[in-house]
Formats: sequence, C-alpha cells, structure tokens
Amino acid sequence: MREILAQDKSVVYPKDSSVWQDSVPSFSMSRIIFPQMNFLYIVNQYPKTSESFIRDEVTNLRGIGHRIDIVSLVEAVPDLGVPVEPPNVHYVPGISQVLEMIDPYMVESAKDWGLHLGSCITYLQFHKKGSEQIGHFIKALWVALYVLKLSPNIRAIHAHFATDAASVAFFLSRMTGIPYAVTCHAYDIFCRNSRKQVVERNLREAGLIITISQYNKEFLRDVVTGSDDRIQVVPNGVDTEFFAPKSGLVRNADILQIVSVGRLVAKKGFADLVRALAICQNADCSAVKNLRIIHDGDGLDNECSRELRDLIKLLELDDRVTIEGRLGRAQIRQALCESDLFILLCKTAPNGDRDGMPVAMLEAMSCALPCISTRVSGIPEVIESGETGMLVEPDAPDETACAIQCIEADRMGAVKMGLRAREKIRISHRKDVQASRVAALLTELAESPRITNCRQECMRSGLCHCERRYRKPMKWAT
Repeated sequence: MREILAQDKSVVYPKDSSVWQDSVPSFSMSRIIFPQMNFLYIVNQYPKTSESFIRDEVTNLRGIGHRIDIVSLVEAVPDLGVPVEPPNVHYVPGISQVLEMIDPYMVESAKDWGLHLGSCITYLQFHKKGSEQIGHFIKALWVALYVLKLSPNIRAIHAHFATDAASVAFFLSRMTGIPYAVTCHAYDIFCRNSRKQVVERNLREAGLIITISQYNKEFLRDVVTGSDDRIQVVPNGVDTEFFAPKSGLVRNADILQIVSVGRLVAKKGFADLVRALAICQNADCSAVKNLRIIHDGDGLDNECSRELRDLIKLLELDDRVTIEGRLGRAQIRQALCESDLFILLCKTAPNGDRDGMPVAMLEAMSCALPCISTRVSGIPEVIESGETGMLVEPDAPDETACAIQCIEADRMGAVKMGLRAREKIRISHRKDVQASRVAALLTELAESPRITNCRQECMRSGLCHCERRYRKPMKWAT
C-alpha cells in the first residue's frame, strides 16, 4: 500500500496562500482515492480534551470518505472546548446493565449471527484471567450484538491505547474474525504495573501496531520480535492552520512570557520548571519572566497540584507563576500566540510512565513558538537542539535556567528558531497527512489474507496459534 501511494498520480501538490508555504513542501492526501471502508474505533472515553488527537484522526478519516463508528468504554462528560459529535458514537453501558440487556436467547443466537464465543470462553478458562478480563469480554459481546448489528460492514477494529480499549478489541476480534489494530502512546506501554501481561497479549495478537515515535517502536520490538512490518510509526498530527502564529515576531519586548500546557502529574516536570524560573530570577536577568501553567486534565486539586503550589509559595514566585484550569482549544491557541517561550520538562515517573510525543508541544511549535524540552522518549525526534528548539536533561533546573537565559539574550534568534519549528511541524506532523497514513494502514490490514486466515484458524481451535510466532517476554522499562 505504501508503495502504491508513492506512485499514485492523483496526489496533488496545491499552492497555499499562507506566508509560510514558500519554504515548506506541502501536499494534500485528501485527494488520494482510498476504497471506502468501515472502521470501528474503540477508545476509553470519547471525546476527551486531553486526547484531541483521536478526535482529529476520526474527523480526517471521515473527511476522506471512510465511515467511522466509535465505541467509548466510558460515558463522556461535558468538556470545555469539545464540539458536539456526529452520530455513530456508542457508549458501553455498565457491566450490570449489559448483563440485563444480553439475555440467554441472544447468546444462543450468537452462533447464527456468525459470532464465535467458544474461542473467548476457552481463552478465559485456559488462561484463568481475572474479573477485569471477564468484564472486557462482556463489553466486547455487547459491541458484537449491538454495534456490529447496526454497522455490519466493519472491516477493521482500531483501539487507541493498549490497555482497556485494546482488551475489548482483542475479544471482539476473536468473536468476529475482524482484525484489529492498536495505537500505542505512552503510559499504556511504559507503566510498570500488574496489567503488563494483558498489554503484551493485546499487542502480540494485533494484526497492526501503530505508535507515535521511533523511540516507541524500538521499545515495542521486544514485545513483537521478528515482525517489524507490524509496527508502524505515525507521529501525532497537528492542525497547522488552526495553530498558527497570529501576532508579531517578538510578542513582548520587556517581559519574557513563558507558557506550559499539560496535566498536573509528575512526568510533566512542572516542579523543575518552577525551580528553573527561581534560578533565573535570582540571577537578576534583565527581563521579567512570567510563567503561565495551563492544566490540561481532570481536577486541579490533586497531590501534584498541591505540591506545586506549595513550592511556588516557598520560592516566593506567587506574583510570577499562575496555574489555570482547563481551557478550550481556542483559548490554548490564544495563550500560545501571546507567549514568547514554551517549556515542557518531561521526565520519567517512578512507575516508568513518561510522555511519548506531547501534543501540546507540537501545537506550540506549530504556532512558531520556540520550545525547551527534555531528552525523553520521542521528543528529540521533533526538537533538534539549537535548530527547532532547545533540549535539556530531565531533572536539571540549572540547565533549564541557562536555556531560558539563552532565549532571552537572543530574542531574534529565538524567533527564527520558532519559524524553523513551524516548518518541521508542517512537514512531518500535519494531521490530515497523518490520518491518511492511518487510513492506508487500516485498509491494508482489512485486505490482508494472512490476518483473515489466521483469525479463522484461531476461532476454529479456540486457541491462538499465531501468538506462537510473536511470543516473547516483554522488556519493561527500568
């Protein structure tokens, strides 16, 4: 499929009136003719502000003609800045409600509908999985009996995150024979916890694994060894037209306005950022530095938030640092465009969790904002230190303070750095291009005879023979 796309004559290279277009090669994949497909997306919660990349991907897939049905395992809550979704979003009821809805007659009739429940039941008995996996099986059965009845032409299943959503996809694939793909992000593969064997199984039996960075791909090779063709890198995409610079090159002449966006959790390194700001203030630098931290998650009153506020008071930075609750998409864009510098000091948490490729950082780069971040996971694949941003070591406030002072000392150099960062995003991280790559991979998965034959054999036997090809203990982060 990838070779076909490279030779496809229907690819058009349009001229864009944007002032950034002349120096950046660009093309539109929306003109590529894909066979129209029906895909089923399974996610933990939809829509969700902090997972806007999923919503963007779905929107773009629908835009090029695919039908996308979405199964959300958790009911969506009213969310600031999240638009009302079109039809084809299905919310899975609670387990007790599902059991009330699925009567014995329906289960008996499942075989007539083409469902193969024996494979799943045999798996649960053979592997002695706990109640969580039984819950995933029940949810998958609800999807099979209700959602697939409404949309019977689903050709491939796509789960975002390798945990709960992928577990439901695993059982649904066993029931129906429809191949499934998993997109891995960060916590789902890096966290060291009791679910690692389930994650390993979900990835091992997937027909396609998509991940967001080359760093993640190298990590995943230890899970699905010998099958590099199943692991594909599709970086997070950004709406470069929406996240674009709106004001002059130097926004604030006498003040260095710093912004940071992310959930208030340990792996975001906000405490290191506050300490770096205190070092700069004590160095009596010329420009006043203000820091605006925008929390992009649920609740502002967690342990990390309280510790951060205590640190701000201890360092006497109350008049320099503000912490704001969740903002809408347009408000975040405005905050980026009003700032001079974006900083996100990602680090590895005690449980192994870390960022994969922070979308907030990509959006800041798209706004031509110079960025400072850390040499963690896939971040160095986006930021080339000194060219498209500046990289420091994690847990190094002193080094971060030096980087801030370098930005302050050469404001025009920082502006040029921001422009190069925007070029990088326009070349490698446009959301429409990335979504079209996902569409091509899912289409290839749906049309693969190897996957189809494998699934049929698995359903007949009740045990998965294909897992023997890929089985290898997972090498978890240390």
